[in-house]
Amino acid sequence: REPLVVPLAVTADGAHAPGGRRGGLYLWPSVELPPPGWPDMLEDAAAVCGVILDRAERAYDRLNRDRSRWLRDVLDGEPGPAARREGNRLGLPVDRGEVWTVAWSGDADDIRRRMLAEDAALDRLGTPLISAGGGVGVLLLKEGTNERPAAVRDDLLRFFGPAPLWLVHGATYDSLAGLRDALSQSLEAVERLRRNRADRYVSEVGSWGLDSLLENPKVSASLDEFAHAMLEPLLKRDRDSGSPLTETFCLALTGGSAEAARRLYVHENTVRYRLRRAAEVLGCELDSPKERTALTLAAFVWLRRRSR
Repeated sequence: REPLVVPLAVTADGAHAPGGRRGGLYLWPSVELPPPGWPDMLEDAAAVCGVILDRAERAYDRLNRDRSRWLRDVLDGEPGPAARREGNRLGLPVDRGEVWTVAWSGDADDIRRRMLAEDAALDRLGTPLISAGGGVGVLLLKEGTNERPAAVRDDLLRFFGPAPLWLVHGATYDSLAGLRDALSQSLEAVERLRRNRADRYVSEVGSWGLDSLLENPKVSASLDEFAHAMLEPLLKRDRDSGSPLTETFCLALTGGSAEAARRLYVHENTVRYRLRRAAEVLGCELDSPKERTALTLAAFVWLRRRSR
């Protein structure tokens, strides 16, 4: 028997939902509706459903805002006892777990779609999908899961598609400070996938070679110090003379002379001359594999830090 469908396109305050995205109330009545004496029965039923949905959406939105605010506080500050208490109050794994991040490029700001996506995450992983803003979501897993990241991504794609959806997993933590580092690394990785429109839609956070190392908060400060110490004579000369030797040197080591010339809008012979001058200032032998490897790593770190 065909159901009677009552559209639920009106919110509790009487406003029309965009595009009627609240769906409909499906009824399989055994008697003719509306019944005698209650001509507005179907409209009243739709209004009651609208009130229920409105309250559920508001409650979800408040809780999601609280979780998102907590994530930002963890990322931006030095997490302390207050952050631990708030995380526990929100039911999130504070001291040990794994971070998964997802990013999408389509319009998924509709609260109903995000609620349905959270239901899918709760069913699959037992954890909510927390909005991090800008089309990015975070999943904090309390313990290891047997769910395949690709299967979770496929589930979420039902609500964020047909636009691409990227998922990064594998950033573990064993403290609140470790959670901040894991969040930072995982968010950077998923943003890079989206920015490059990568066709690698599911990725482990540590599977990007040198990029993963440079973005790891546990070693990034040490790498910055290493790069500064290696390049300090060159940096000092540039400060004193206004020359571009450091930039040329780093671009040539990491991308080759031709690429450096293209980036700097100079002739390739100019790049080779600056490369020789930079080697003299540093007192290094670029023919030495050991020295060249160390300087190339320093060049990668310096360029990455400057781009930030």
